[in-house]
Amino acid sequence: MKYLAIILTTVLALALTVSANTVLVNPSKAIQSRRAESSLRCGGVLNGAEGGISYKPYEPILPNERCVWTVQANNAEGYTLNVLRLGSEEGTEIQASCIKGPWAMWSYPVSSTGEMNRTISECPVLVITLYSTASSQTARGFILEYEAKISTGSNKISTTSKQQITNAESGHIRYPGNGLNYTNSEVSTFVFAPTNNIFAARRNASVIFVEDWLDDVHCYDELHVFHLKESVSGQRRVWDWAAAVCPGTDMKELSNHDDLILVVFLTDENRTGSGFHLIHSRK
Repeated sequence: MKYLAIILTTVLALALTVSANTVLVNPSKAIQSRRAESSLRCGGVLNGAEGGISYKPYEPILPNERCVWTVQANNAEGYTLNVLRLGSEEGTEIQASCIKGPWAMWSYPVSSTGEMNRTISECPVLVITLYSTASSQTARGFILEYEAKISTGSNKISTTSKQQITNAESGHIRYPGNGLNYTNSEVSTFVFAPTNNIFAARRNASVIFVEDWLDDVHCYDELHVFHLKESVSGQRRVWDWAAAVCPGTDMKELSNHDDLILVVFLTDENRTGSGFHLIHSRK
C-alpha cells in the first residue's frame, strides 16, 4: 500500500503545474498502470483487495456535489482506510459506511489524514460518500487508499454480488438479467445519484420495483432502501433507512427522493430466483 501512496501523492503534486483537464487523464493512466482498482472520478465501483480514490484534492468541490464509491473485494470481511490528503472541509463531508445487515448502515466520518483508528469490520461492502452543501466555495477533495481484510472463515458473501451506480435521468435495471438467477448470500447495491452528480432540491427520483421471481419463503431475499438526508440535528447528512420490499410484491415504488438513493439486495442460503427490475426516473 505504501507505493500506492507514493504514486498518488507524486502524481497529484504534479497536477499543480498542469491544467484541470490533464489531471483527469494522465494521472489516471499512471495510477491505473500500478493499481487497476483506482478511481479519479466522482463515484465508481472498486473490486480489488487494495485500491485508492483520488478526487479533486487540489480543485474546488462544486456546491451540492454528490459522489459515491462502492468497494467489494472478494471474501472481504472488513477494510482499513488511510487518508493521504484531505482538503479543506468547509461545506463538505466524507463518510465511510458499511452495510451491516437488512436494517443497518453504519457510517464513520473521514475527517483527518492518516490511518483511521479502527478497522471497519463485518463489512463485505464499503460505501464512500462525498457531499457538499449549497454554500461550499473553498472546499477541496481527498486522496485515500483502502485495504481489504480477507476472511478465512465461511461467513463470506457471494462473489457474484454486483455494485452499480447511475446518475442517468431515467433507466431500467434488470437484475441479474441474461436469463440468469441471482445467487445465495448476495449483498448487491444500486446507487441512484442526482443528474451530473449535482443535488437539486425537490427534483425527486422515483425508483419502482417490479418482481420477476424471488424466493418466497418468508422474507429472506429482500431489498432495503436508504436515503441520504439531513440528520435530526440538521448539521450533517446521513444514510437513513427508508423502505423494504419482500418476495410476493409484484410492483412497488421503493423511493421518491431528491438526494442519493441506495438500494441493497440481500439473499439467504436457500432457493434463488430470476430477480427483479428497478425502473427509475427523475423529475
